[in-house]
Amino acid sequence: IYILPIIYIFLMSQNFKKLQIIEHSDFFSPIVLIFFIKALSVGLLEEITFRSLFQSLIIKKYYASYGIYFCVIITSLLFGLGHIINLVNLNYSLIGVLSQVVMAFCVGFLFSSILIATQNIYPVVLIHALNHFSTFIAELLPQYFNNTTTPPNNSSILEIIGSLVITLLIFGLPTILPSIYILNKFKPNLKLLAC
Repeated sequence: IYILPIIYIFLMSQNFKKLQIIEHSDFFSPIVLIFFIKALSVGLLEEITFRSLFQSLIIKKYYASYGIYFCVIITSLLFGLGHIINLVNLNYSLIGVLSQVVMAFCVGFLFSSILIATQNIYPVVLIHALNHFSTFIAELLPQYFNNTTTPPNNSSILEIIGSLVITLLIFGLPTILPSIYILNKFKPNLKLLAC
């Protein structure tokens, strides 16, 4: 069953450059439909993989020994590191991908906490899908988000570290602090999550 997400990732991990030549009259073409399916299903796929599969396995194996924070951090690290795959996309710079890894870690921490508190994957899937839809909309409407330059890949170590620290501050504070509150407040029944 878990080979299906891998096939899906392979099929959907392409850029939609054809969208940049779509006229308004072709707005309901099959390529646009595929775009919408990609934009809305990435959240479902990533949440099933990282929260439903990996997080439940990590909680089952490590919760008794290391506690819930360890489990959430490991799940979030895996989620963040999963975004390293974007290094193969020539539209991203190294500093952009590393910043995305940090952002994904922070958001993953929040998603993991919400799942633990609610014991329901659907709110997290919905939030994640809407996030992807909002970021993919630039591909669907390039006339409003035109970026024809390729980002430079020659950032210094200091620039990379500075960018990661700023990203951690911008995304870490609003996501990790509420996550800690959620984990402390709701004291979830983890037996249900580790099933």
